[in-house]
Amino acid sequence: TKRFFLLLLLVAFPFTSALAQPAPPSPKDFLGYSIGERYTPDYRIVDYFHALEQSSPLIKVVQYGETYEHRPLIYAIVASKANMDRMDEIQRSMVALSDPIATSNTRSREIAASAPAVAWLAFGVHGNETSSSEAAMRVAYHLLAGGQDVDAILRNTVVIIDPCQNPDGHDRYVNWYRQARGETPDPNPESLQQFQPWPGGRFNHYLIDMNRDWAISSQTETRARIAAFQQWYP
Repeated sequence: TKRFFLLLLLVAFPFTSALAQPAPPSPKDFLGYSIGERYTPDYRIVDYFHALEQSSPLIKVVQYGETYEHRPLIYAIVASKANMDRMDEIQRSMVALSDPIATSNTRSREIAASAPAVAWLAFGVHGNETSSSEAAMRVAYHLLAGGQDVDAILRNTVVIIDPCQNPDGHDRYVNWYRQARGETPDPNPESLQQFQPWPGGRFNHYLIDMNRDWAISSQTETRARIAAFQQWYP
């Protein structure tokens, strides 16, 4: 009887685990189309990252700010289960490693030897460079789908993904392109879809090129992002 009961546990456990932790949805599964078939509005990109968070313990989504048009600014932390369980410690270590005055050489070497690297992948600072935010979804899915190469990456690296640095400009461009294109894309350089009217999608709400705003930090998106960087020092 005991052997039979143990056998039932061994057989049932994998199915129970699979039900508790479903595989992360691919972009196509979630969006209903393949990456590259059409442009994705910002809210659907945000929704996709939250869907990944619900499906996997290896990702956590953080809102670090809001645009002038009240779109959320988010980043996602992707890491192995072991690193996710000690994420607060890793974050404190990165901050300590960034300060050579407060942190001794001995402690710095200890951190370098024991803590994973932290890589910050930022996509879409120019809103009309829309393929980058589509790629962010593919990167997140690839990391969560697993595999020997990915497992090695996540053992040694905490990956932070900011899928869209300029949601206001991104949606300005996506909404215009949806209206301008026909049933099929037109490669003719004289076609309407090749000429987005001013101000275009490159800029944020106040028409600032945020890739030029790092030093001045005049925009709410830039200030929020700098504050997020300073919590990690990736």
